[in-house]
Amino acid sequence: MDLVGGEMTDLFIDTMIGDMQRRTTYPRLSIAGASGGNLSEIMWTRIYLYQVQIVGVSHGTREEAEQLIAWIRSGELKPVLHGAFKLSDLHQAERYFVNRGSNYLGKIVIVPDAQWDTHGAPFAITSAEEPGE
Repeated sequence: MDLVGGEMTDLFIDTMIGDMQRRTTYPRLSIAGASGGNLSEIMWTRIYLYQVQIVGVSHGTREEAEQLIAWIRSGELKPVLHGAFKLSDLHQAERYFVNRGSNYLGKIVIVPDAQWDTHGAPFAITSAEEPGE
């Protein structure tokens, strides 16, 4: 409930099926990553009682991912990047994402610490850029 500031929520994106206490009527749930997990672990009774609309999210095939990476490497596709955080700063990144709401353009990425200098540092989000700081 802290993540939504007590507000009602009508869309949950959760790969682990989290708590839906702050749901609106007919909330939607996007499930990603289920291909590697066990869907029988989902509490189907809660889904039924809360009248949740379930939407499966697929990230495409391996071949499609390889094509996207090739386009990015060749410069044909240029993803919009808002900024980056180190993996060790994951909590700071989550706080930044939640506090900004929709007030950013592009992806916020998490970079493994070992690759930070070459891949993350040029896009670093500083604490001065965080709302409320």
